[in-house]
Amino acid sequence: MFKEILEANNFIQSLSRKETPIYNSPMESFFCTLKSEVLCNPLIKINNDVEMVNAIKEFIRYYNNERIQKKICFITPAQYKKVQLIKYKEYYRQSLLLEIFLVN
Repeated sequence: MFKEILEANNFIQSLSRKETPIYNSPMESFFCTLKSEVLCNPLIKINNDVEMVNAIKEFIRYYNNERIQKKICFITPAQYKKVQLIKYKEYYRQSLLLEIFLVN
């Protein structure tokens, strides 16, 4: 039933094995940052569930689009994703050109 709920909501279950925490490190890092910058921040007052959901949504938007990350060369995750997509498209285009060249 758990897997069906995940699939119905377009989630992918983690494929990591037990006792392999390295695969969870990006999410653990994100949750630690979320807790320290939002949930445990004394400057941010959260009075109910709706405010908590809104604070988390706003943090995720900020984290992905504005907060620079040292691990990805001091750019935002959204910028990093765009760079990687451009690199992938260029690699794919070159692979197709090479395949066409080799076939002819």
